[in-house]
Parts: sequence; structure tokens; C-alpha cells
Amino acid sequence: MSTSSTTNAGATQINQTRLKRELSTLGLTSNPSTPPTKPCETLPRDITVLCYKEIHKEGGEEGEEGGIAVLFSLKTYRRPSMASQTPSQTQSQIEIIITCQVPPTYPFDPPIITLSAPPGVINGYHPNSVVPLSLHWTPSLTLTNAVVDVGVRVKESVISGESITASPDSDCFYPSSSPPS
Repeated sequence: MSTSSTTNAGATQINQTRLKRELSTLGLTSNPSTPPTKPCETLPRDITVLCYKEIHKEGGEEGEEGGIAVLFSLKTYRRPSMASQTPSQTQSQIEIIITCQVPPTYPFDPPIITLSAPPGVINGYHPNSVVPLSLHWTPSLTLTNAVVDVGVRVKESVISGESITASPDSDCFYPSSSPPS
């Protein structure tokens, strides 16, 4: 076995151990279909962990991993528009599913985050668009950092009614008041 393949195998083992620790911190077990048994204390109370699933590369060899996806639920409220508001209308609760896809190269590459939301909840959002992180990704950051970053920005956009528009250069989207740098 060559030195580079031994080094890569060691790095992969370290990365997998770190990911297992992070999943454990989120309350997830080694069984992907088992939901967490208790709320995660490292997340804000409006973001909960649902489950995770393994992803296999398309066209990849049998057993070749494509990473995992961790699903989170973000619960927020949306105010009715002033034009349609009647005295009996109140804020309505909305659930947005945040999918955090962890690539095999994690933590050196950031997770890929997409959203599932009811139609019209996030103005200008295109389903399955990648949500960019506003923080500069480094290997010292965690899945929790990434999900909180996106969750807070999405919640603020939904509550304020701020439009989210597609980036002209990619499939990513960003709040219209803060274009990418």
C-alpha cells in the first residue's frame, strides 16, 4: 500500500469519526431511520433534527459512499399581508424542511443546504436551489453552525416578507438586500 493511500485512509477515518460525533451531538443514532430521542441542546428551539439518510453516488460502485443528508425542521410564523388582514387573522405557523447534505469530503468542504417549503412562503425561492452559507466555511465549523446560519436567515426573510432572489451566477439564492460578495 502506498503512503498516499495510507494517509487518505487515515484522513477518511478521522473525518468519519468527527461526523459520527456530530450526529451523536444532534441526538442521532447509527440507524438512519431512527429519529432523535430527545431535543438537541445545541440548536435553537425553533430548529429540530428529524433524521438522516445515506446518499450513494449515482453511477458509483456498490458500497461507494456519496455522503449523508441530515433533515431539520424550522418552524416559524408568517404574518398575513396588510391588504388581506382581517381582525380574525393571526400569524400562521409554517414548517420548512432544511436538508443538509454532507459530502464525503466534509469537513474540508461545506455541507450543501436546500429547503422544502410550502409554495409562496419564501418569495423568489426556487425549489431545490442551494442555499449559500453566509459564514466563511472552515473545517472547524460544524453542521450545527451551517444549519443555524441558514435557519436564522430564512426565518428572518419569512417573517419580514423579504424577497429571496436567484443569484445570476449560480443556482444559489440569497436575500435581495444582501447580494453575494
